[in-house]
Amino acid sequence: MKGWWNMVCFNGLSLEQQYDVLVRGVLEFGATPKGTCQSGAEVAIETMRDPTPGPRFLCMPCAVAYMNELAGT
Repeated sequence: MKGWWNMVCFNGLSLEQQYDVLVRGVLEFGATPKGTCQSGAEVAIETMRDPTPGPRFLCMPCAVAYMNELAGT
């Protein structure tokens, strides 16, 4: 399922695909998501602690888990 801007959740991408998004800013054309989450992106999260610029697009459950991880809870 695809969500906001026709994107899958960031966790729907494999580690290699996440790396491409974070470092290159794009996925290879026609790439199929190979991650664990099958939901569409619902929110964009960007924090001052992010090592790379730009938001992560996540589904709501993954966004809550990511924010809890950042908060150390």
